[in-house]
Amino acid sequence: MTTQLKDLTRLTFDGPKYDDHGLEIDDLSELQAYKKLLVETAKEVWKRNNLDRTRIQRGWLDSITIKFYGIEAGSASVALKREVEYPDDQMRIESPDEFDEAAEILQDCIVAAGTDSPLPEAMPKNVIPLFENFGKSLGGENRIRVRAHRREQEATYTQEVQKRLTNWLERTYPDQVDQIGEVRATDLDGGRFTLRLRDGSKVEGRFTPEQEAIVTDALKEHAKRRLRVIGSGEFLSGTAKLKRITEVFDISIVPLEDAGYDDSAPPIWDIVCAIGSEVPDKAWENVPRDLAKNLDHYLYGREKEREE
Repeated sequence: MTTQLKDLTRLTFDGPKYDDHGLEIDDLSELQAYKKLLVETAKEVWKRNNLDRTRIQRGWLDSITIKFYGIEAGSASVALKREVEYPDDQMRIESPDEFDEAAEILQDCIVAAGTDSPLPEAMPKNVIPLFENFGKSLGGENRIRVRAHRREQEATYTQEVQKRLTNWLERTYPDQVDQIGEVRATDLDGGRFTLRLRDGSKVEGRFTPEQEAIVTDALKEHAKRRLRVIGSGEFLSGTAKLKRITEVFDISIVPLEDAGYDDSAPPIWDIVCAIGSEVPDKAWENVPRDLAKNLDHYLYGREKEREE
């Protein structure tokens, strides 16, 4: 086997802290955090590109070696390279792989956060929490300029960018679940089902082989029967809305008339729109433009908030 070094990414530490072109020992944790981001993103890219395979081959993670061979001029610049092994009789492989793609995805994600733009679709959401560990040693006006090997431009990573990235996280908390909903789909091989709740939202849950018959019966009879699920789940911290059902303790089928809601009733937003459409246009013109901001002023006569 022959080992080939492939250029991967360049991280340039910039700012007052790095005027002497040196890195502190603590700064090495930034390289470790970036490697973790890179590896986990590459794993998701591999899964996305190999939908016909259920898992990454054993030993794949242990075979990943990323190195740097010095700190170059220009503040403190570190060129990351990856070791790739290939048979002696095989030509050198120069084509990009999942690590090259992962480096570019991370750079695009940093650019999006820096410009307060939406999260790139290619960025795996389950990797975003790892940004909490990348940039811990910066502070002040210090920053890390990131450039994937195949890119000409850099992305600037600051603590403000890190804050925006971590704000993208959907923080959750565990709690008990007792929900009645309509079974909309099942995955018998994966042991999953999709439940549509009363508010129209859909959540995914897992069922055991013993529960399969009840879930499939609820799906077949979804027009007139509902499924009651008791278990545990993850809820969004900001809205207390159920995000997913993590474990099912007990399930049972409930007739539609006993489910506690009427599927024929229109959604609340349709009702609100219908009421609003009946209000004359001239009446809407009289509604203060700052009503939402100064509701207490118009209701109770309190002083208006000052414009910033």
